[in-house]
Amino acid sequence: MPRHYSGKRQRDLKHVEPHASGYISLLYWIGTITTGCILIFCGKQHCFNDAMAHWARILQIRAGNIIPVFSDEYHDWVVYRDHGKIITFNNTAVNAPFVYFPSLIVRGNFRVSSVATLICSATIIAVAIWVAKSYVNIILAIAILPTTFFFSMIFPTADAVTNSYCLLFIAVVLCLYQRDDMLQYWHIALLCMMGALLGQVKITCFIIALFVLFLIPKAHGCVKKITLALPALTAFVSMWLWRAKTSQIAVAPNRVPLEKTHELEGQLLQSSWKIFPLIGRSLFEPMDFDTEKINGQLVNSRRNLQFFTGTEEIQLPLIVMAPVLIAIMMLLIVHMSYKNINKLQVGLIVLIIVLYYVLSCVAMSITWVGNVDVYASGLQNRYFIPVLPLAALLFPNFIRDENINRRVLAISVAALTAFSYIAIAITYVIQWK
Repeated sequence: MPRHYSGKRQRDLKHVEPHASGYISLLYWIGTITTGCILIFCGKQHCFNDAMAHWARILQIRAGNIIPVFSDEYHDWVVYRDHGKIITFNNTAVNAPFVYFPSLIVRGNFRVSSVATLICSATIIAVAIWVAKSYVNIILAIAILPTTFFFSMIFPTADAVTNSYCLLFIAVVLCLYQRDDMLQYWHIALLCMMGALLGQVKITCFIIALFVLFLIPKAHGCVKKITLALPALTAFVSMWLWRAKTSQIAVAPNRVPLEKTHELEGQLLQSSWKIFPLIGRSLFEPMDFDTEKINGQLVNSRRNLQFFTGTEEIQLPLIVMAPVLIAIMMLLIVHMSYKNINKLQVGLIVLIIVLYYVLSCVAMSITWVGNVDVYASGLQNRYFIPVLPLAALLFPNFIRDENINRRVLAISVAALTAFSYIAIAITYVIQWK
């Protein structure tokens, strides 16, 4: 139990832990698997972002081509032939095999792989909820966000493992922070192994490895404090080694050729100040000013309202989304009664979030937009799910623990979440005219 908790608070938490987080993780797992399978097998509407590109990458890896190669016929493109159909998938060819491990372990068709992805991702998140202990609320809040679940876990996609594994990494760090004893070297070794895998998910997520520095107050002695940098270094090296294998692939050569990407990288290195107007425009420019279209429709607004509408293409009504969003806010606000972190830890969290956002904007600008002087078109809400738990740690502490009725809180959150999950299932299984 963290030493910064009061005696009464420690006794209360010892009474509810680890059973509470264990029950919550089990309920989450059952609810997620059940609802997800309904959508996979009975859903009439689907919003599978880049589904064929992800599936082509999976089939390529299954065939033994771990390092993607260019097509002999289509210059600068990585392609997969499926019964005479040509599928281009440069945007997913750069993904490491780790993010597709559910579909590589359980080999089957698209639907079987969808179930495998759902079960593996939900299990990872359930473990994260369990190990988070006193911080269970923030992990659970992000886990029940419909964009986390319905957009990225019910079909074979890199987002499923990326989001779930990042939640697990953050939960493990928070678990170690709550231990009564000081940090041990085997803890750091565990974090190094997890950091190596963190470097194999989406490229921007390696920044999250810096969160291990959150444990500095738990590390006794200068040597151990310095050693805490090893997991972050491991994540960076892991990311860099895979990136070196795929650096010759342009994400979207029809929009930004590889030579142009290198040119833009050089511009940013020589004129780093250009990052500031890029970030400013990406933060404050109205969403409907972006002109990117799919099938003749502007897509930027619906891409960046996913947290409030569920998905990009199938936007759920307020009556469906509002209950679970209210439940999420209840969890985040009540969680703050557990928090007691120092200013340096707050600064570290802010730094990670800022760096993650900057890297995301830069990546979109140099690989998708082809211009670092304009809005980073292509950014989507779902890209920031991995750092949402860190943002939750920054909420101010304004509720006293003794004023919280935990039974009412648990019933309210469960009822609101169940309502939205059932409503989402109904929305997806009906064939709307």
